[in-house]
Amino acid sequence: AEAGHVSFSRVAKACAGKVMPSFDTVAAIVRGCGGTDDDVEAWRTDYVATTQTIGQLMRKLDDAAVVVPTRTDTGRPIRAGRLRPVKADVADPAAMCPNPEAAQTFDDLIYHTKLLRIQAGNPTGRALAKVIKGVAQGNRSLVLVGSTTLSDIFAGNRRPSSEQFTTIVKALLQHGGFQPATDTSWSLLATWQNAWRRAEFNRERPDLSRRRRPGKTFLLTEDKDEGPAAAMIAEMTPALAAALLSGLPPHIQAGIVGELPPAKAQAVIAAMHELGNVVKHDDGVAIGTADGTVLPMRPTPVPDEEGGLQLGDAPPEPTK
Repeated sequence: AEAGHVSFSRVAKACAGKVMPSFDTVAAIVRGCGGTDDDVEAWRTDYVATTQTIGQLMRKLDDAAVVVPTRTDTGRPIRAGRLRPVKADVADPAAMCPNPEAAQTFDDLIYHTKLLRIQAGNPTGRALAKVIKGVAQGNRSLVLVGSTTLSDIFAGNRRPSSEQFTTIVKALLQHGGFQPATDTSWSLLATWQNAWRRAEFNRERPDLSRRRRPGKTFLLTEDKDEGPAAAMIAEMTPALAAALLSGLPPHIQAGIVGELPPAKAQAVIAAMHELGNVVKHDDGVAIGTADGTVLPMRPTPVPDEEGGLQLGDAPPEPTK
C-alpha cells in the first residue's frame, strides 16, 4: 500500500469494513495484492456500482451526508452541491390495478382498497368523507364514515364492518366515475362485498373451530374426521359417543369403535343399536347405513382361557 501512497491506517479501516474507502485506497490495495491495471478497472466498475447503491439507500433514509455526492458515475470528482439523480424505485404498472378477487384477508382487502382509492384520484380523508355523506343520504343501507375512521381503516388500525366497507367502496367508485359496463370486474360493488365476506370468513374460520350444540354433541371438522378420535370418544358417555359416531362415515365408525377398550366398545355399540345405527352381520356386530352398505367392525377383544386378550382378524371389505 505504501507504493500507492496510502497509509497503513487507511488500509486497516478499509479492510475492517467500517467505512466506505476512496477508490484510491481500493486501487492501492488491489495493486499491493498483485493486481494489474485491468484488475483495477474491474474493481472500479464494482466500486461505482456500490457507491451508487449506498447513495440511493442513504438518500431514502434522509442522510444529508450522502445527498451531496462528490463523484460522478464514472468516479470523477464533481463540484460540491450538484446532486446526482437517484434511480426511482417504481412498481410494475400492473401492480396499480386493484384486484379484490385475490384478497383473502383484511390486510389484502385494505391493500386493494388503497389501490381503488388511487384509481379514484386519491382523495383526502375529508374529501372522501364528504363524498360518503352525499352517497349515504337517502340510502338506509349505507352508514356515515368520518375522516378519523377512514384514516384508521386505511392505516390498518381498524377492521371495517360490512356496512362501513360497502359505503367506502361505493363512494370511491362514484368519486372515480367508474362504470361496471365499461370497466373491469373490480368496478362492481358486489365483487368488493364478496371480498369482505371472504376476509371475514378467513378471520373467523368457523370450520376450524370446535363447537358444541344442544345436547353437548361434538361437531368435528372435515380435517378432524379421520384423526385419532378414539381417545376422545373413550372419555365420553356411551350415549354421547354413539350420537357423535352416528354422524361419521361408516368406515370411520368401524375403525374408531374397533380401537376402543372392550367394555367401552360394547357400551357404545349398545347405544348405537338404540339409535338404529347397528345391524347384525354374519361375522358379528356391524355398522349399517341407510343405503344398505354393511361394514363389519373388528371383533371386540375377548379374554382367552389364560386370562389374556385375543384380537380378531381385520374386517372384510364392505358388502351390500
